[in-house]
Amino acid sequence: MITSGKAGFDEIARESAKNTTLHPKEASLAAELLLEGVCAKLKHGFIVDLGPLGTLYPAVTGKWEEDPKDLALGDMTPRVNYKGSDDIMAAIKGATLSWATEKDEKEGVETPDDDNSQTGGNGGTTGGELEG
Repeated sequence: MITSGKAGFDEIARESAKNTTLHPKEASLAAELLLEGVCAKLKHGFIVDLGPLGTLYPAVTGKWEEDPKDLALGDMTPRVNYKGSDDIMAAIKGATLSWATEKDEKEGVETPDDDNSQTGGNGGTTGGELEG
């Protein structure tokens, strides 16, 4: 998927405070406090509903064994799965698909390549451009 670049936390906080009585730093602090709360709930095994963003689920992946005696905790990998809200998923599924070019990569609008970008489902990328 070709992205539209990367939006930083402070930039989003500033933009979110426009046309409000909040100072951008107040918006940033409130968001940081909210995210700390989200982290705490995830660490304690809660499913976290992020409203218009979707939901985060603590999860475990591992190999399938027909006999429970063949299962081992060492084969299990803890992770966090993300399920986008209906609105987010509609926007992503409605994206115009295309291949990334060398120019896209140089401009930094290609798909993130780090392990932190993986989400629920197959965790892969399909190639596309988000418009809308």
